[in-house]
Amino acid sequence: TDIKMSDETIQQGGLHVCCTFLPENQRVEDQIFGRAARKGESGSAQLILNRVELRAKFPHQLKPDSDCFHIKQLRDQTEQVY
Repeated sequence: TDIKMSDETIQQGGLHVCCTFLPENQRVEDQIFGRAARKGESGSAQLILNRVELRAKFPHQLKPDSDCFHIKQLRDQTEQVY
């Protein structure tokens, strides 16, 4: 979907995208984050993850201090298995 932003939105920094789940792979994540800044426009994005859901998805690999980088590595390793 092509999102048309008003001049006011662009002046205030553009679209901010909040992704509230761990995308199934990096390609999907790139597509979601790409919605924030289209055609050279300003924008930002962030990943907000639920640790309870992550524990269910990675029951033995997730550590209490796992950061976003580690969680994405777990996702990518799981994808390679399939």
